[in-house]
Amino acid sequence: MRDLRLRFGGVKAVDGLTFDAYAGEIISVIGPNGAGKTSAFNCITRRASGLPTAIDRGRRAAGRAAPRAGSPAAT
Repeated sequence: MRDLRLRFGGVKAVDGLTFDAYAGEIISVIGPNGAGKTSAFNCITRRASGLPTAIDRGRRAAGRAAPRAGSPAAT
């Protein structure tokens, strides 16, 4: 994963996350509450699923935000 970014308005939830993951590795993410761990995980799993993402390297994908999880458009 290279240079993952996610913003909510003017708030940077994830800013420039980069890491390598190899088959068979277990990776942990640690940090204080509000550090963006869950936001990063949600971005990564959404990108890996092939679903449209709201953020792709800091730009809106296809010019529109992805549907929120649990919304009718997301299912």
